[in-house]
Amino acid sequence: DTELQDTLFEGELTNKASLLNDVLEPQFQRALEAFSTEGWSLVCEHLENAPEASATEHVRSGQKTPSAEAGKNLKRSFEGFNMEFEASIRLWKSLVVPDPELRKLMIARVEQRVVPAYRTFYDKFSRVQFSKRHMDTYVRITPASATEMIGEILSGS
Repeated sequence: DTELQDTLFEGELTNKASLLNDVLEPQFQRALEAFSTEGWSLVCEHLENAPEASATEHVRSGQKTPSAEAGKNLKRSFEGFNMEFEASIRLWKSLVVPDPELRKLMIARVEQRVVPAYRTFYDKFSRVQFSKRHMDTYVRITPASATEMIGEILSGS
């Protein structure tokens, strides 16, 4: 009789755990998505608002430098990205996610959100001569270093 009660109790627990998982999993996924999108939106905003056409037209037409306006826009985009990215890295590095699997998942989501967009931006504009003397001031984070920096977040360092 006790064995039957134990089996019924275990079945009931399994059902409740399954129901709880059904409720919590979508909430977890929404929170993870919010972390990778909203938590990094200011960083990506500088990539999404890049001066696409005017800067690349000059390069395609054989000119080595973009127009003054396009150059200023590229400076603002790189400068804004650098500032927001480094601020985000500082913030998220100071926080700790003790669960290694969850930390890896969160880092992977940020990498998926930020790195491909930055790689596209970097590949397209890092070779455009938009600053006469200070290119290294603006183009100082590579996609590889961005990936490495993101890999260090949520570790409390």
